[in-house]
Amino acid sequence: MKTAIRENRESEEYARNVFEGLYKDEAVRTTCARLLADSILIAHQISTSCWSLTLFPDKIRLNVGPVEVLVLRLSNIFLVIIDSKDGHFNNSEYRNFMGPSEIHYKSVPTNQRVCNVPPETIEKFYAQVAENHRNFIQMAAKRRDTTLWESSFSPGVIHYLNNFLKISLPMPAYFSDHIGTEQPNVLQEIERFKNSYEGLEETTRESVIQSRIGQGQFRTSLIEYWQGCSVTSCQQIELLRASHIKPWRYSSNAERLDMYNGLLLLPNLDACFDSGLISFDNEGKIIISSRLNESVLLQLGINSNLKLSRVEQRHKDFLQYHRKNVFHR
Repeated sequence: MKTAIRENRESEEYARNVFEGLYKDEAVRTTCARLLADSILIAHQISTSCWSLTLFPDKIRLNVGPVEVLVLRLSNIFLVIIDSKDGHFNNSEYRNFMGPSEIHYKSVPTNQRVCNVPPETIEKFYAQVAENHRNFIQMAAKRRDTTLWESSFSPGVIHYLNNFLKISLPMPAYFSDHIGTEQPNVLQEIERFKNSYEGLEETTRESVIQSRIGQGQFRTSLIEYWQGCSVTSCQQIELLRASHIKPWRYSSNAERLDMYNGLLLLPNLDACFDSGLISFDNEGKIIISSRLNESVLLQLGINSNLKLSRVEQRHKDFLQYHRKNVFHR
């Protein structure tokens, strides 16, 4: 099957039509889009030129380093995972979707399993193999830091994913030469400003970068996602603050713009969350630090019944980081 012609590869509308043609069910389409976006970010963090995304009339393919790591198709989703060391995949309820343990790609010398998963099953399946798939992507990225499929890169898919998921995926570095007069990629802007302000103290430099570049786009994505305060549902938008779950200074550039690394909070909640005086468990229930006494909690309007209005799988790693590294018990 030939790739889409260049004009179509650059078209967000064409990418949307392919996605919607593959997956009529919006929930399935959203899961597949998030899987693809997550895989891109993992590869990009290893090398900004190691991956390529190729749009076909009937599928979307992600190559990392020297190999295919993910292909979205109508009949199934193809992905490669590193085999489990304890062999538990042999007893998995989804074992029929997994190939045998072998070195399928010799350029990535580790035991692998090739998986072909029905689209309607991919969300539950991926929850069990996510770490193994991400580890395979990281290994593939380290094997070759430039892609062999640069010429077939399809920016229209990135534009579609960004608008559909309300995120800001980066373009590969090799594509920046072709951007011309378009608006610079936000991740590239962050890197450039980091260098421009290197004479400032680190905390000052971070504040400048946040205000100049990242925070505006990050806040916009959070407003669109949460539609109000993440805890109280207050919709007085001008009062709400965009708060990183994993603090900005410890996040990668991609994490700094990832809406799943963010909460939209009223100022009292934001200050407590940022200071580690409150956190949230994986069900969204508030956890209150012993440093806050009952009198202060009453003044702040904070109580043990508060919880996040929603928690998705991609929030959980960030929430765990906050509980472990920021929260004061």
